[in-house]
Amino acid sequence: MANFDKTMTPGRWQRIKDALDAVLEVPPSKREAYLETHFADDPGLQREVRALLQADDAAESFLEEPAQDYARTLVQMQDRPAEDPLIGEVLDSYRMLGVLGRGGMGIVYKARDEDLDRIVAVKMIDPALARDDSFVRRFRTEAQALARIDSRHIVSVYALRKTERGLFIVMECVDGGTVSDLLEDGPVSLERLLPIVDQMLQAFEAAHGAGIVHRDIKPGNVMLTTDGVVKVTDFGLAKRVTGKGASMVTMTQGIAGTLHYMSPEQVQGLDDLDHRSDLYSAGMTIYQMLTGRLPIDRDSSEFEVMRSIVESDLPPPSHFNPDLSPEVDRVIMRSLEKDPDDRYADAHAMREAFWELGGEAPYQRGQTKTHVVSGDGAAGRASKPDGTSAGAKRWLGIGSAVIALLAVLALGYVFLLGPDESGDLGTLTITPTPSEATVFVNDERITPGTPIDVPPGEPVAIRVERDGYEPWSDQVTLEAGGVQTIPVTLEEAASASTTGTLTVSTTPADARIRVNGDRVTSDTPVEVRAGEEVSVEVTQDGYEPWSRTVTLEAGQERALTATLERRAQPPQPDPEETDPTPVVQRGTLSLAAPSGASIRVDGQSISSGTPVELTAGSKSVTVSHPQYGDWSTRLSVPANRTLQRQVYFRKKVNVAVTAEGEPFISAALFVDGEERGTTPQQLTLSRGEYTIEVRKFGYDVEGGPKTVTVEPYLGDPGAELATDKLVFQLKQP
Repeated sequence: MANFDKTMTPGRWQRIKDALDAVLEVPPSKREAYLETHFADDPGLQREVRALLQADDAAESFLEEPAQDYARTLVQMQDRPAEDPLIGEVLDSYRMLGVLGRGGMGIVYKARDEDLDRIVAVKMIDPALARDDSFVRRFRTEAQALARIDSRHIVSVYALRKTERGLFIVMECVDGGTVSDLLEDGPVSLERLLPIVDQMLQAFEAAHGAGIVHRDIKPGNVMLTTDGVVKVTDFGLAKRVTGKGASMVTMTQGIAGTLHYMSPEQVQGLDDLDHRSDLYSAGMTIYQMLTGRLPIDRDSSEFEVMRSIVESDLPPPSHFNPDLSPEVDRVIMRSLEKDPDDRYADAHAMREAFWELGGEAPYQRGQTKTHVVSGDGAAGRASKPDGTSAGAKRWLGIGSAVIALLAVLALGYVFLLGPDESGDLGTLTITPTPSEATVFVNDERITPGTPIDVPPGEPVAIRVERDGYEPWSDQVTLEAGGVQTIPVTLEEAASASTTGTLTVSTTPADARIRVNGDRVTSDTPVEVRAGEEVSVEVTQDGYEPWSRTVTLEAGQERALTATLERRAQPPQPDPEETDPTPVVQRGTLSLAAPSGASIRVDGQSISSGTPVELTAGSKSVTVSHPQYGDWSTRLSVPANRTLQRQVYFRKKVNVAVTAEGEPFISAALFVDGEERGTTPQQLTLSRGEYTIEVRKFGYDVEGGPKTVTVEPYLGDPGAELATDKLVFQLKQP
């Protein structure tokens, strides 16, 4: 399997640009033949030019500029210096490491999530397209669709973020290629195909079970990891289909998708398109995998392709690959039936058909069948026996089909992505505090902070929950096109405390107290985690050390009294005898710091996160970092124990605003004079001093800007960053 080409030399890119210019001068119906004839020795170049031409087709649907101009604009967008200005920068805690690819909508970066220390993919909309509402809606659609689906065979989405640098999706980073790359080596054997198809259909089971129709299934959107795991991606055209009685969020006119893989109902722009359209596109993808080609000539005009999809009988796969059996033909051709009722009822039924082809050996039968919501609100219809004729249910007669297709062509490829994108729906965003809370809208779980579409004029029930907090609920109604953001702050439940309180007093009163290694003051209550062992150490010069290990229950208050005993004077050695070797108490320290930092303990260099044995007692610690500077502190290494600590140079700041008579209000947020979106928002700030202010037209801000100072601190390894809360009070003048 070929891997992604993650680098491209200037000479290579120039060759692609020259090829594109030459192809654009050829009539559309002859371009594929020209590509295959003039660049037969370079399949990779053919693939790159086809991708640009495909984006060119999409441009005709929602851009006013001529198609050829748009294709060349895409080239200019991709023809940028290898040194991308974002590489090395941190956007909302994601450090950009490199460019994975560029496309018509923007750029995909390889990045590191510095909060969770993992590699992710960051898909950022191109700034040149950020002003186009169609692109922005499609971009948000992809994030919303992916967030609703839980499947290891669909690329996971972690977050949708809007920063000063633009809108981006944070996704799972997949190491591998696509089925398109696999097809460069020719047709795929049935033995190799079956595991791929089984995983692909599992992905569709999960998507359709969540009410999501992909609408753009094709080889380029089915990824294969280096260890053979299928990951379906690119849900930019996906639509959510709700059940009976709810609004149908599907395409109402125009067409969307990649033409050769579209179902008949998708080509015609019918308004009852459901999950079985994806099964047709999956069948066409599988057909190409087994034969190395599509059943419809790529050199045909767009009108001829559309008419073939709606009216013509397609040849079975064995027509191009005689090694395929009649059973293989039967399974695949059923997925390509013109009438959705003649196809498989759902992805699970289609999987079962492929299980039978493989003798069931590689698969697990008897899995729970996913409930699929179809266009009329019913679960997937029962499959018809083989050989049932569609009869009078054929979509259109030749005459009416031609008229309908001509009408579609006259309108152009208009990517109208449903009523929500024409302003008919409202947009609702719920931002809870704490951010890990679970949010339900109309009893359906959604991703916090992600905008969702809701029917206008209908009450929407909102519920926010988290263990240890009082639940919150409300009901709102949005107008058509209305946009509302609701910040929700949960109150901690009085009976669900997750901490206890420990107080330590000492004799003598000036003894040094450490709780879990941290210095505390005598008789001062300290919160500790319930259910975890807490070490208490009390020391004073001239006294024997005192230590205890205690465990507190949730909400428990406990007081310890440490009475130290004076250390006995050691006996005077006999001058005639050799002095005994003194006993030295030792402990172990494991100190971690951010990447690139150097650590010195009492002047000795140690490696980050590596346990080092030291003499017990107070130590001077100095941490030097190229970005955060030098920082010094002291910590105590316990005797005969291991102390684990981590140096943190950053913390989070939750910024919100309140205003009398305005329960849900937001304002523009500025950090050191630079706009950083709107409140409520959680900032991640590194060491330093910051000026935080908010501005809202028609309001004054009480107290003006606030200063936040971020100082380094020691904490448990892997713990969440410390969080502060900043609330501004707005008032009308």
